[in-house]
Amino acid sequence: MAQADLAESLEDELFALRESLGSDAFPKSALEYLNDWASTEKGWLRKCYVQGSDEPHFDLSPPTEKAIIWLATLT
Repeated sequence: MAQADLAESLEDELFALRESLGSDAFPKSALEYLNDWASTEKGWLRKCYVQGSDEPHFDLSPPTEKAIIWLATLT
């Protein structure tokens, strides 16, 4: 998913959470969270550039996909 689209969606979610939990609940911007989640320390997302675009794109990393599939088997 394109960075701008994903950041916008996450910012909407963060806004709703801050409204219900207080403004200090999630102090970072959506883009800061996305970059944190794509860092080598976390690795939950993969950040890359797709051909023909100068905007970063994010998708789930393979281990994250595997974990979600495993969680789905528990229901």
